[in-house]
Amino acid sequence: MSAAIPTVEELMALPPEYLAEDQGGKLLQTSIAFLILVPLFFGFFVTSRIVHGSKDTWDVWVLSTISVLTCVSLCILGIFLVIDAGTGRHVAYHLLTDPSKITQYLALQTAIEFIYCIAISTPKLQLLLLYLKIFRVGTHRILRWIAWATMVCVILQWLIVGVIVWASICRPLRFKWDKSINGTCADLLAAYRYVSVPNILTDLVILVLPMSTVKNLHVSTLRKIGIFLTFLTGSAGIVVSIIRFVGFYTIDLFADVTYHSTVTMLLTIAEPSVYTICSMMPYSTPLMRAMFQDSAVHRVFSKIHTSIMGSTNNKYGKRSYPTHEQSVNGYSVKATSSGPQEIPEDRVGFIELVDTIDVRSDRKPGLA
Repeated sequence: MSAAIPTVEELMALPPEYLAEDQGGKLLQTSIAFLILVPLFFGFFVTSRIVHGSKDTWDVWVLSTISVLTCVSLCILGIFLVIDAGTGRHVAYHLLTDPSKITQYLALQTAIEFIYCIAISTPKLQLLLLYLKIFRVGTHRILRWIAWATMVCVILQWLIVGVIVWASICRPLRFKWDKSINGTCADLLAAYRYVSVPNILTDLVILVLPMSTVKNLHVSTLRKIGIFLTFLTGSAGIVVSIIRFVGFYTIDLFADVTYHSTVTMLLTIAEPSVYTICSMMPYSTPLMRAMFQDSAVHRVFSKIHTSIMGSTNNKYGKRSYPTHEQSVNGYSVKATSSGPQEIPEDRVGFIELVDTIDVRSDRKPGLA
């Protein structure tokens, strides 16, 4: 909102078309859409892991659950922003009809800021932990260090921005939404801009980090493209993050806060929701394979899933060994071994060796 509150006469002089403008439908539709999509993909994730007996570590379940709960909370708050707080209408309209709507908006905005910091961090941590399972200890040491360092940055970003900054940016905190009391606030718009920078940087690291591994895979070019697109999908939130960052520079948010914030709030809900959906997709491929069995989609998902998730199950890979043949006292002994095999998810921790021994006798029967 602007510093000087207009008089009733100035508000009444505004054109009726201006006062009637309402773009809250965009925020409402986005909130409802992700309120459906996020739990739907979580259902795919849970069904895939349980039905196929996948043995996941605790972090997969805990981080996925937290991501879904926080995204659902953001969607619900987004609906309340439109229905109860009148987001999408001009501040002038609320000053004429019900000024308390502005206070409701600022209170809901504060809650969204706290929840957003958690919602955007957990899917990133889940993707980075997946990378650590893919990157082998011996051959990908630098990539593992970068992944660990990025995880530390994500956690510190949540602690600094999500707790320290937003808890202290207004003194007292209540003054952030209740302007009837005495208090002061720092430059909120500058804070929105600055905290978006480390968010985008971690997005870039998550996008670029697995590319060298994909490049060195001994698979066809078409399959590499498929795997690259899978990781690119996992980092799709960076597009929303950049658009949101640009919005804070192109929109004078507090000049008409309930109207101009519609787009930025829409993106604030969409960004972590997209990340959460993408972070669960690599774990949902067994169910997708079953749903699209004997189809081209099934074959594509099978190849990509084997290349990505197979790295977490089998560090040795599939190797072939030479055939050995030797004659001993008239007997020809031939031995072959296919080496460690790729194993299904329900056999994680086992290495299957397939050896064949063929013994042929060149001696005539009855001879000692």
